[in-house]
Amino acid sequence: GLYRVVSPRSAEVNHLSSRFRRSKGKLRSVSMKRFFRLINPIVVWMLRNGWHRLLSFQVMALEFTGRRSGRRYCVPVSYATDQQDFVCLTLASNLWWRNFIDRPELCIWYRGKPLQTTISLETENPSIIRHEIETLIAHNPIDAVFAGVRLNFKLEPNPEDLTQAATKHVVLRVRRPTESGASLDNQRSSSEPFS
Repeated sequence: GLYRVVSPRSAEVNHLSSRFRRSKGKLRSVSMKRFFRLINPIVVWMLRNGWHRLLSFQVMALEFTGRRSGRRYCVPVSYATDQQDFVCLTLASNLWWRNFIDRPELCIWYRGKPLQTTISLETENPSIIRHEIETLIAHNPIDAVFAGVRLNFKLEPNPEDLTQAATKHVVLRVRRPTESGASLDNQRSSSEPFS
């Protein structure tokens, strides 16, 4: 068979290139977290009043109590829908989703209303997570940017990016409540979920 000879110089270049890509990914993650920390309070405010009409077709907010802090938090998330659930996504490195481990009850701000419902998590099955990322991107292609997935000119996601993204994200499935569901009491809450 044929063997590729890799010189020490090319090996060094490949190593540096790999380090650069990892560093670029870390910087992107930090930048995105700073961006969301700035924009989230504005989005939550809009979702709670008449301005929600500008966002509610693709964004809702999850409101919950921190497991350790006992504080109320409110986090805006993009979503897609299926017959029974809203499907949402977040980076596994974010801590706030851990508040739902063994505590599935929460309220959502949906179409300007606070509604009681429950949530389930998918953290371990890359195939399921990959499929749900595809579903979200099909519903709203801008989610590809936040998931780190490139799209071609037909807005089709890059398969390798999807596979990689599936190892870094958690899927949250929120049960769709009835519009007459119990409302959340008027508590002030933070939009920065670090409990």
